[in-house]
Amino acid sequence: MTWEIVLGIISLMGMIGLVIGWTSKIASTLSQLSTAVDNLNATVKEFKNDQSALIEHVNHHDVMITRHDAILSKHDEQIKELKNSDK
Repeated sequence: MTWEIVLGIISLMGMIGLVIGWTSKIASTLSQLSTAVDNLNATVKEFKNDQSALIEHVNHHDVMITRHDAILSKHDEQIKELKNSDK
């Protein structure tokens, strides 16, 4: 074997090692990214469930506020009637 052939083989082996190193780093990064996306999906689902419960709770409060407003307006009318009857 001549020195050119040995140098060529060494260069090819170095290039193969370089490609394998890049591939392993990319695979590792993609694996971490996949895990992060799965965690994000789980968190978003949890927040959607919490948001739905919060919306139901707020809607219940809206109904109660509307009822209380109706009661207060009736009381205001009664107070006005009492004030008018005192005059």
